[in-house]
Amino acid sequence: MGMVFISGSQSAGKTTLFNYLKDFYPQAKFQPEINPYTLVGKHSGGAFVTTDLQKEISRLTIEQFKRLSKPAKKRLVFWETGFMNLAYVLRDGKGENYLYFKKEYLKLASLAEVKVVFIDTRPEVSWQIRRANYLKRVQEYLEDNHIKEEKREEVTQLRMARYKKNLWLMYPLFKETLEVLNLPTYVIENNGSSLEEFLDKGRQLIGRIVGNDR
Repeated sequence: MGMVFISGSQSAGKTTLFNYLKDFYPQAKFQPEINPYTLVGKHSGGAFVTTDLQKEISRLTIEQFKRLSKPAKKRLVFWETGFMNLAYVLRDGKGENYLYFKKEYLKLASLAEVKVVFIDTRPEVSWQIRRANYLKRVQEYLEDNHIKEEKREEVTQLRMARYKKNLWLMYPLFKETLEVLNLPTYVIENNGSSLEEFLDKGRQLIGRIVGNDR
């Protein structure tokens, strides 16, 4: 069995490639990432994840890995994000939580054949891809929290600025996390290619990594 993390910075194209691969590897296990929506349902996204929520996401990631890597389960596993969510723990600094989860992830990764496909998408590209979605989230936030009309423009600007700042903040943190985990890593760029070109490059890369292990 092999395990492949489909990872990348925010709005890099992880989910798109992850879902695209399902048609080509029908016998493989596809594990979606553990994220705020998994735990609390409606949420404003990674830019608004608290330290406590990220701690719970990381704890559940460890549990999920242990289930996926049981000896009896020998099939190929594609896991969206996987241990790369350590980048969000790193965002809060290199304190107790970071040191703990870094140690646990490194220990677990040594127990299985884990590889990382990292989609390298620059933050300015991610912003263009995701901006409309972020604006939709802000509109939902305004409605759900009954923000008064005279405050809506100000709140919208503040929350959009936070989304944008987080994209630029997280990009180097994902790169640093790659170095920390030190797993076999394969990089694919998604900086201006058409969707078809990106997906085709991703499929070919995955094919070289896993061979005929379907």
